[in-house]
Amino acid sequence: MRSTPTDGRHAPAGDPGALTTGAGVDRADTDGSSPVTPSLLFGSAADGSVGEVRRRPALLLPVALAFVAAALVGVVGVVVRAWTTPTLLNDGVLVHAAESGAAELTSLLLGVVAGVLTVAALGGVVLAAPAVAFDRALRVREVVRELARRWAVLLVGLVGLSLATLVPVALAVLLPMPLAPFVVVPALLAAVLLVAGGGRVAVAALLHGVGLRTAARRVRELRRCDAARTQLGRGRVLVLTVMTGAAALVVAVRWLTADADGLVWTAARDVLQAVVGCIALTVAAAGLTWAHISATSVAERQGVPPLAWRGVARVTGTLARGERGRAAGPGWSAAAGWASAAAAWALVPLLAVAPTLPQVTPALRPQVLALRDFMAAPMTVGTADGVLVLEHVDRGMDTFLCSPEEGCEHGRGMAESGRFQYAAVAADPDGPGVVILAGVLPDDGATARYDLVTCAPTDCTDPDRRTTQVRIAEESASHNPALHAVAARDGAYAAVHPVGGPRDQELALTLCATARCPEPVTVPFGPTSGDDVVDVEIAPDGTVWVLRSQGALVHLARVEPGGTALTGVQVLEPDTEHDSLYYGQGDDYRYSRVLALAVRGDGRPVVLHRDLSDGGIELLGCADAACSTTTSSRLPGGAARGAELVVDGSGRPLAATVDPGVQLHACTDDACSDVRSALLSTWTPPRSSSEFVPFLAIDAQDRPAVLVERQLAEAVVVYCREPHCGL
Repeated sequence: MRSTPTDGRHAPAGDPGALTTGAGVDRADTDGSSPVTPSLLFGSAADGSVGEVRRRPALLLPVALAFVAAALVGVVGVVVRAWTTPTLLNDGVLVHAAESGAAELTSLLLGVVAGVLTVAALGGVVLAAPAVAFDRALRVREVVRELARRWAVLLVGLVGLSLATLVPVALAVLLPMPLAPFVVVPALLAAVLLVAGGGRVAVAALLHGVGLRTAARRVRELRRCDAARTQLGRGRVLVLTVMTGAAALVVAVRWLTADADGLVWTAARDVLQAVVGCIALTVAAAGLTWAHISATSVAERQGVPPLAWRGVARVTGTLARGERGRAAGPGWSAAAGWASAAAAWALVPLLAVAPTLPQVTPALRPQVLALRDFMAAPMTVGTADGVLVLEHVDRGMDTFLCSPEEGCEHGRGMAESGRFQYAAVAADPDGPGVVILAGVLPDDGATARYDLVTCAPTDCTDPDRRTTQVRIAEESASHNPALHAVAARDGAYAAVHPVGGPRDQELALTLCATARCPEPVTVPFGPTSGDDVVDVEIAPDGTVWVLRSQGALVHLARVEPGGTALTGVQVLEPDTEHDSLYYGQGDDYRYSRVLALAVRGDGRPVVLHRDLSDGGIELLGCADAACSTTTSSRLPGGAARGAELVVDGSGRPLAATVDPGVQLHACTDDACSDVRSALLSTWTPPRSSSEFVPFLAIDAQDRPAVLVERQLAEAVVVYCREPHCGL
C-alpha cells in the first residue's frame, strides 16, 4: 500500500467537521472542495490488506480472540452436557439429571454467541484497518461502542454467514456421495461470493456509520464508476481466493495427517486451523475495507457525491484539513501484535483439547486407546489377552488387540480366497482364544457357505495361521448381523445363522462338539422375517441357550447337553402392541434394537431387552437353571438409544447403555439386586446402518472396554484399568 498525493483541485482537503457532524453526507462540502477521503492508490486490494496486516499484526488479535472464544464455547458445551447427563453416584444410586433440553439449548445459545463474537471481530477489523490510512490512533472503547450502534449490520452478517456455512454442509449430508461434490463445491463458491458481496455493504455501513439501506445505495453509486467498480471487484476476488485457499490448505493437512493420532497432532491441527483461519478472515475483512476506501477515493474525484466517514471518525478521531492518508511505518507495535496473536493462537489447541478431559468421570479414569484406521461395521469381543476389535476389509478382516498395558496392536488383514465376512464373534476361553462365524462367498461361483473359524486373537487375519476353519453350512449367507450369533465353552461350539433363500429363509442352530466339527448337528429354529434378533450362549453344564425375537415377542429356548432338539421354548416378555423391536416413530433411527443374552456362572440366563412402552432398558434374570420364573431389574437412564450386555468371571451382569454417551451399569451381585452406574464416555459408539455395532467387551480380568467414535470416522477404545471400572 502507498499514499499518492495529488495536486490542484483534487487535493484531499475538506471540512474536518464532516467526519463527526455528518456534514457532507451525500453532497460536497460547502466550499466546493472534495471530501475528507485519503488519496490512496492501490496496485490491488491484496496489496493494501496484506501490507496492512504485515505492518499492524495487532489486527489479527480480534479474530484470533474469536477463535479462542469459539474453542471456549466448545469447552462450556461439553461441561454443560456432562452435567446434564447421568454421571453422579450418590450412595450407590445414579443421580439422573436427564439431558432434557438443557444441553441442546445451551449448545444453540453458545453457537449463537460464538457467531456474534466472530462477526463482531470482523467488524472490529473493518473499523481498525483505516486507522493507517487516516493516520490516527485507534480507540478500542469507541470501536466497541460503534459496533453496538451498528447491531443491525452485525445481525444481518451473522445470518448471512450462518446460511453460507449451513447450506453447503446440509447439501453434503443430504445428497448421495456421487452427486454431493458436484453440488457442494459450486454451492460453497457461490456462498463465498454472496458473502463477499454482502460484506461490501456491511463495510460501507461500518466505515460511514450509516444504516444498511444507505450503505447499499453507496455501493450502487460506486459501482456506476468504472474505476471504483474495478477496485470493488478486486476486493471480492481477494475474498474468494483467500477463503478457498485457506479451506483447501486446512483440508489437505487434515487429509495428509489423518493417520496421525495423539494430543500433539490434534493440537497441531487445531493451531494450523486457527492461524490459517484467523489470517484469512483478517485479510479478507481488511481487503474489503481497503477496496472500499480505494473505490471511494477514485469515485469521489470523478464526481460521485461524498459520504462522511462518521464510523471511522468515532473510532480514530477527526482528520485535520489538508492531511493526506499515509501508512504508519513498522515499529515495536508490530512485534507486540504478532506476540499477542500468537498467544491467542496458543490458547486454541489448549481449549480444543480440554473437552477430552471430562469425557470420563474422575472415579473411573479409564485409558483411551486410539485406532488408526476407519472402522467399517466393527465388532468387539473380550479375550484372555485383552479386547479384540474386528472390522471388515475387502475380502477379509482387520483386527486390533487392545489392552491398557500394551495399547492397541494392529494386525492388517490378508486377502482371502473368496469374499470373507465375519458374521458373529465370541471368546473361546478353552480354545485358541476367539471363535468366528463367517460367511464365505467363493470366487468360483459356488454356493455361499458358513465357516466356523478358531484362532488366536493376533492370528485371525491370516488364513494360514488360523487354528481351524471348517464348513458348517452349505447355504446362502445372509448379510444381516442381527441374524447371527456364536458361542464357545469347554471345547464345544454353537452358532445361529439363517438357511434357505430370501423368500423361505429360516433360522438354524448348528452344534459342534469340537472345533473340527466332524459331525455338525443342525437344529431348526423356525422361519424368520429378517427383522429378528438372535443370540446364543453355552452354560457351564453344556446346555445351549438360544434367544430370538419374533416380532416384538422374546423367545428363550435351550438344547440339553447331548440333545438334538430345542426344549423349554417360552415367551419371556409378551408384547402384542408392537410388531418389531424397533422403538421410535417413523424414520426415527436414533434407537437400536436391544436384545442380548448372557449366562451367569451358575448356569442361569439373563436377558437384556427394551421396554417398548417407554424405551427403557430392562434385565430379565432367570430365577433357576430351567428359567421357570424370572425377575426384572430396570437400568437407570430412561430411553437409551442402544445397550449391550456381558457377564464377568463370577457371573455378575454388566450392561452399557447409550444416551448420548456410554453409561456403565454394574450389578452388585449375580442376582442384580442392586445396580451401580456411572458415565464411562460422552462419545458414542459407531453405527452400522441404523444399529449400534457390538461395542462392549470385558477381558479376562473383568475390565470393561467400549468402542466409541471420538469424531467422525475416528474410533477409540475406552478401557478401564480396574475390574468393573471400580463400580
